[in-house]
Amino acid sequence: MKALQPLLEIADLHANRILIAIDHIKTKIPVTATKINHLTPEELSFFELYASRFSKLQDFMGSNLFTALLENAGEQTETLTFVDKLNKLEKLEIIKSSDEWKKMRNIRNILSHEYPDRPEITAEIFNTAFSYGPMLLECLQKMKVFLKSRDLI
Repeated sequence: MKALQPLLEIADLHANRILIAIDHIKTKIPVTATKINHLTPEELSFFELYASRFSKLQDFMGSNLFTALLENAGEQTETLTFVDKLNKLEKLEIIKSSDEWKKMRNIRNILSHEYPDRPEITAEIFNTAFSYGPMLLECLQKMKVFLKSRDLI
């Protein structure tokens, strides 16, 4: 069983960086192709910070925190597929739905590609990622509430 507190500290680091990025670029959201073309280097760096930390948090939660949470809650995870874990987390109301989590994972994968010559695609990708950011952060909060309610942290 993995210790949860160090994992939550890593997740919080990513979440806090997401919030910093949002604070700096919230006036640019929703982003358009025109806005993408006129971003200052500083603004662009905060868009990249958001994309990076969204991707890292989504991946970290899926590859580390979910399993640790389930194991600490008494679930046997060795034979569970990732989809099985998502279904259990959905039943525990930690994630909205396994389908929504899969969409976030797809967004994470898309964010890793750059389209410097296609600002309309970049804008669409960022807007989608921004729309899922609150859900990702909410999921982390729900995990903490669940763990505290069971005296696991």
